[in-house]
This record gives sequence, structure tokens and C-alpha cells, in this order.
Amino acid sequence: MRISRGLAVSALTLAAGATVLAAAPAGAATTSGAGAVKPPAKLKPCSGTWAKKGGVAKVVFHKRAGKGQKLSWDLYITKAGKDWFGPGVITSIEKAAVNGKAIKSPYKTTKASVNTDFKGGMTKYTLVKTGKTGVIKKGDVVVLPWHFLGSRMGHMTSYTVTCKVPA
Repeated sequence: MRISRGLAVSALTLAAGATVLAAAPAGAATTSGAGAVKPPAKLKPCSGTWAKKGGVAKVVFHKRAGKGQKLSWDLYITKAGKDWFGPGVITSIEKAAVNGKAIKSPYKTTKASVNTDFKGGMTKYTLVKTGKTGVIKKGDVVVLPWHFLGSRMGHMTSYTVTCKVPA
């Protein structure tokens, strides 16, 4: 949900129907939950460190050599994220995509301390609608939307990385 002046806001609906709103830190992205994320016209490679100034997380991509392409990453909660989420955080990827097609999540939902290095990666993927499998290769466009739920009530946000698998 977005409100005026670009302030990112997240909502958590409670069992009794009440809603709690919390403003996300600067640079945090939010998702509307509707449809696939369209990649920008010019894509950066899925390599190195991805972070937004003042954002809640940074992602460090690694490309593993050997049989088959493997895209792996380390996800770290930044100081701003640690201050905002509180001592614990749940991370997940609900809707990921490869080349514009929805895939089953390449990342297991993890509940841990904000000091944890949240590791993940993918070599193969499974398309949501058909169940067909594919293998990550050079030039594939990957959309990885991480969702975060902090231990402080209502403190949640998202950070999406859209990038091209490097050679």
C-alpha cells in the first residue's frame, strides 16, 4: 500500500479485524500482491551486492561454477532493518519468476534472528501453472521478491530484486 509523498506502508490484519499500519524504513519496497512484477527496461546482472540506501536488507549474489548454472545468494538484514524489525524476522519469497513466468518459490520461509545470514539459491525451477521444470542459464531474467515480517507488531515490508543471470 502506498500513501502520499511515497511513504511505504505495510498493513497487518489481526484476527479481530483490526489493522495495524507501520511506516517502512526509507528505501524499503512494498508489494500490492497483485500480478507479476515487470522487469525494468535495463537489467543489471545477478551478481555482487544489491542494496537500497536506508533499506532493510542487502543481497549478495554468488555464481557457482561447475555442472549446471547455480545462482546463490546471502541475504542480510541491514542496521536499519534490525532497528525496525526488532530481534526476530521471518523471510519468505511467495511469488518468484524466471523470464516472466511464475515459478514455485526457490526459497524456504525462514524465521530467525535479524543477525542470521539467510542463504538461498537455485539451479532448477518449476513453473507454477504447468509443473514443467527448467534450469537457470545465462541471460535468464529472475524476479526474487523477498517479504519480511519483523517481531514488532505490524513491521513488515518487501524487497524485490530483478536481474539477469550472468555468464
